Amino acid sequence: ELLEEAARLRAEAAEAEREQQPVAATTATTTLSAEDAKAKITAALKRATQQRDKDQLRIALAAAEEAGCFSGNDPVVQKAVMAYNELRELSDAMRKRLVAEARSQGGDPSVNWNPGFAYAGIFVLVAVLVVLGGKDIFY
Repeated sequence: ELLEEAARLRAEAAEAEREQQPVAATTATTTLSAEDAKAKITAALKRATQQRDKDQLRIALAAAEEAGCFSGNDPVVQKAVMAYNELRELSDAMRKRLVAEARSQGGDPSVNWNPGFAYAGIFVLVAVLVVLGGKDIFY
């Protein structure tokens, strides 16, 4: 039993030693990979801005924000943000349609229309029809 436990402890110590050795090597590769990541994100931002692809712009901007190596003063990021904001805006035709729909549903306060008159008219019409229709039934 003691021999098995000693072998297990040696294996754990060897594994811990292997895990500590790559730490120095990974710091050098992380700086390279950070530079590579920045280059890839910059290329993705430029490509999405040129293609005017809203989804790709959103993804690339999120990646740039997550990477943390871009600033708001970066011209590539500024162009991408402007392109994304332009794509999010409504077109003039859609805006006109939405305004017309809102006005048709009573969304314009400048129109002086009171629905109370329409309700009163309907009430009077129904009352007259009930009186005329119930002539032989009620009296």
